[in-house]
Amino acid sequence: MRAFLCFNIGDFETAYKKGMDFFEKNTAELDPVIENKLRLVYEEMFVNTIQANENSGAEMSLEIDSDDDRIKICMKDAGVEFDPFKKDEPDITLSAEERGIGGLGIFIFKKMTDFAEYEYKSGFNILTYGMYLSDKKR
Repeated sequence: MRAFLCFNIGDFETAYKKGMDFFEKNTAELDPVIENKLRLVYEEMFVNTIQANENSGAEMSLEIDSDDDRIKICMKDAGVEFDPFKKDEPDITLSAEERGIGGLGIFIFKKMTDFAEYEYKSGFNILTYGMYLSDKKR
């Protein structure tokens, strides 16, 4: 299965709804545990992208590609360069007050995906990540 969506991320609420509706529609047949993990990861990375680019008028594309072995999500946007792998992981041993705001979404992203890569190419952020659908691959 392969699905593709392109939309403007200038208006947070509209972009969020379009992206989440598309994502949920195209992951509904997955194992619920995998679907929930992927939805959480997608939401965290989507919100980071939107927040970095709100009111920019940037375009975002979302592609979901799956087969019997894995599901792969590719998020591409022409917004501000943002490499999630360059962010320091939060110290989760600290309390929320000591740790401060931010960083947990990227931490969740790194811990819940089986594979991920980022590149900034020709003015586009390209974030590709996913999960294997079989426990044998993990």
